[in-house]
Amino acid sequence: LTQNAVLTDTMAQSQLQQNQADTAAVSASHANLHFWQRVAASSIGGVATSLTMTPFDVVKTRMQAQARPKQFGSGNCFLYCNGLMDHLCMCAPETDKSVPWYRKPGAAKFTSPLDALLKIVRHEGPQSLYSGLSATLILAIPSTVIYFTSMDLLKAGLGYRPPNDTAGKAWVPPVAAVSARLVSVMCMSPLELVRTSMQASLEL
Repeated sequence: LTQNAVLTDTMAQSQLQQNQADTAAVSASHANLHFWQRVAASSIGGVATSLTMTPFDVVKTRMQAQARPKQFGSGNCFLYCNGLMDHLCMCAPETDKSVPWYRKPGAAKFTSPLDALLKIVRHEGPQSLYSGLSATLILAIPSTVIYFTSMDLLKAGLGYRPPNDTAGKAWVPPVAAVSARLVSVMCMSPLELVRTSMQASLEL
């Protein structure tokens, strides 16, 4: 019985050491990522998020435009979210040749989000669920890359390398996140201003 207990303890300690070694290896590999690997990971994550979340916001916007059409008239604004960031978009004027995607009448009135989703796909095609996405991704992807890459580099620069080097450094992740967000906003705000100004000039 005693030998079995000793053998069990030895196996448990060996497994624990192996787990610790694996965790340390993963941590070291993350810390040793090249700059372009971090950029690529952020970009892929951003695109995946947008492709997943944009249809929900398109459905929301279409239902809002159906319920309050005057608020989506030319010259007014609405918020558009591609899953990464919110964009203030100006409503375009309706012409004889084109109707803005958010004011399309649809084959029938939407009665619920699921009903709107199904009717948009059935009558307009799946591509309509990604209306407006390409224009907003031009700003959202760089913003996401700047944010996550900056945060990773800041955490590494401040000596925060989980799971080992975290003692007494609980303050590092929030400080790195806030700093990275400030960097992202400062880099992208001029471009957002240019985009909004150009969009506004088209309305005049």
